[in-house]
Amino acid sequence: MSGAKANPPGFIRRLEETLIVFLLGGMTLLKFANVIARYVFNSNILWALELTVYLFAWLVLLGAAYALATAFFHAYTHRTLSEAGKLTVTLLFGVANALIINHVLMDEQVPLHIVNAMLSAGFDPVMFLILITYIPWLSTVLPIVIMGPEIMTS
Repeated sequence: MSGAKANPPGFIRRLEETLIVFLLGGMTLLKFANVIARYVFNSNILWALELTVYLFAWLVLLGAAYALATAFFHAYTHRTLSEAGKLTVTLLFGVANALIINHVLMDEQVPLHIVNAMLSAGFDPVMFLILITYIPWLSTVLPIVIMGPEIMTS
C-alpha cells in the first residue's frame, strides 16, 4: 500500500459513525411510529414525512463524507474510483457530442451537398463528425471575428 494514507482520527470517525447510526435509526423509528399511528390508531404524524426527508438528506451527506474519507485510505479503492471517474467523464463527453451532432444534423439541417463534398473528399467518419460539429460554430463565430462585434447590432 504505497499510496495509502493514515486513517482519520478515531474521535472523528466514531462521531460520524454514531451520527449515521442515529440518523438511520431515527428515520426507521419515525416511519414505524407513523405506520402504527396510521393503521392502528387511524391517525397520522403530520411532520413525519418532512422530518424523514431532512434526516435522509443529512444521512446522505454524512454517509458520502464518511465513505470518501475511509475509501481513499485504501490504494485499490482509490484506483477504482479514479477509473470510474474517468469512465464517467468519457461517457458524459460522448453524450454531449451525440447531442451536438443531433442538433447539427436534425435542427441545423446540414445541406446534402456539404455532406457529399466532405465524404467524397475522403474524410473518415471521425473527421466528418468533427467537421459537422464545428460548421454551425464557424458560421456563427467567423463573421463576428471577420467583421467585428458591430455585426451583432445590425
